[in-house]
Amino acid sequence: MLKRTTLEAGVQRQAGDEYSEVVGVVLWLTLQSALERIEERSPHRGAVARVQLGVLSVLAASGVPARWLEALDGGSGDTRGALSELIDSSVCRLSEDGSRVMIHGLQGRVIREAWKDEPERWGRVEEEVAGLLEAVDVTAIPISDSASRRREALDLVEQLRATAGQDYSESLFSRPRTADALARALQYAAELGDPQAALSLSNAVDLLTKTLGPDHPRTLAARNNLANAYRSAGRLKEAITLYKEILADCLHVLGPDHPNTLASQVNLAGVYESAGRLDEAITLYNLTKVMRVLGPDHPDTLTSRNNLAGAYRSAGRLDEAIDLFERNLEDRERVLGPDHPDILASRDNLAEALRILGPDHPHTLTLRGNLAAAYQDADRLSEAVPLFEGASLSVVAIPAGLPPGVVGTGGGHRGSPVPQPDSQGVHPRCPVTSLPCPR
Repeated sequence: MLKRTTLEAGVQRQAGDEYSEVVGVVLWLTLQSALERIEERSPHRGAVARVQLGVLSVLAASGVPARWLEALDGGSGDTRGALSELIDSSVCRLSEDGSRVMIHGLQGRVIREAWKDEPERWGRVEEEVAGLLEAVDVTAIPISDSASRRREALDLVEQLRATAGQDYSESLFSRPRTADALARALQYAAELGDPQAALSLSNAVDLLTKTLGPDHPRTLAARNNLANAYRSAGRLKEAITLYKEILADCLHVLGPDHPNTLASQVNLAGVYESAGRLDEAITLYNLTKVMRVLGPDHPDTLTSRNNLAGAYRSAGRLDEAIDLFERNLEDRERVLGPDHPDILASRDNLAEALRILGPDHPHTLTLRGNLAAAYQDADRLSEAVPLFEGASLSVVAIPAGLPPGVVGTGGGHRGSPVPQPDSQGVHPRCPVTSLPCPR
């Protein structure tokens, strides 16, 4: 009889009410009866079912994506079978569209209260949940399937947002793998052009800061990616405040020469540049330190030089900007090869700086032929011919066919998303950098 009676029909409770002992016993018996039947058929399937129930009792009360639960245990037949039997036994149910699996709130509470009495078991439950969140990988979905990528990213955001708001799930954020999932969720949302979704995780970042500490490397990665979201959303004041805190913590914990410290410094410089605080940006684009730590040919060194050149250009220091743009173009061609997307961006940066300087400046006259030859080599003849003929560099256009992530006027960080304009329509010159999650 318990097998055929739904929990919704059998338990009429108001939110916040304490359940009676009888109700708790009924729910527990329903659960145990379902698990025993599953284990009789297959002990392994029974073990998988327990993991699925643990996940459902910890993650968002609104439900967990069914595809995530079916992917446990490597997506085995036992995983799908266990979930199907739990649904048939009314221990959990599918949402109307079949995309999510939900467990009754009181049933989840019974599971948590019973299993938390066994700390070792509950530790395994939380570790399984953290592992499931960490396994969500938007990059594994083909770029052409943008709808699925967006759905996966936003589902991860929603699970972390909701879980951070549940008192009984707070301890989950002391798990390193949850921290890694949070840092990636922030990055995914911003890269998919939804910084507001990323900003909805600010409470989750606060909780991570409380549980792991503000200067834990994983906390720093999540806080950095939240600052990136503020910047992408045009909330530059909040981004600057957070970037400054992160840089101070990185200097304290990691030291001045750690790559993550350098990335934090570049991010702060970039948001200063977006906010028009060019002198501060130029000071922080410390190319000497970057070259000393990473080496002169490291891709991030080339990007840093490009960023500094862009800041010089914005500040009207065109001779210095052109010198750096020219050196960067030569080094990128040598290090990355002539067909790398960043080469196209470097050529356009140089062309734009020369256009601002004017057609009769010695720099322009000297470099026009070199730039025209580079365009010719890249089969961009329509742009090369006017340069060979001595026409103004103002005719040089940003090519329409640049790959995603490369901005003609900005240089584009290798693998970085195109940053969104701020609320005043200002497009940040250098894309933000996400700090890698520690391994």
